[in-house]
Amino acid sequence: MLKPVEPVRLAQAPLERLATEARRTAPLTVLQAAVGREVRLIRVDEVLCLESDARYTRVVTAAGDALIRTPLKELLAQLDEREFWQVHRSVIVNHRHIAAAVRVDEGNMQLTLRGRPERLPVSRHFQPLFKGQ
Repeated sequence: MLKPVEPVRLAQAPLERLATEARRTAPLTVLQAAVGREVRLIRVDEVLCLESDARYTRVVTAAGDALIRTPLKELLAQLDEREFWQVHRSVIVNHRHIAAAVRVDEGNMQLTLRGRPERLPVSRHFQPLFKGQ
């Protein structure tokens, strides 16, 4: 049996949801990385991947690498989830730059990026992102 709908409570619920959506900040568009004596502004759409590196996060672009102090977890919350995928606890990739997902052996997978030699690990938890269609 369905409960009767209270119009005031129903209206309040959509308003709260809309307020929550409105408070969300726009996705991050620029990262600031200290390189020597200068601060480089790196456009997020140029980022190939982000890797946790001890106390820093390594920002990888086609032009090179830079280190920032923002933790990976904090960056993940600020990035556009349609563009950036977490594939490992220490790796976030811009999915537009993935060349291939390679199954190394039973349960292990690695990513290759276009124009980059390194192979990035993919945790089991994130391997379903790369199921063949």
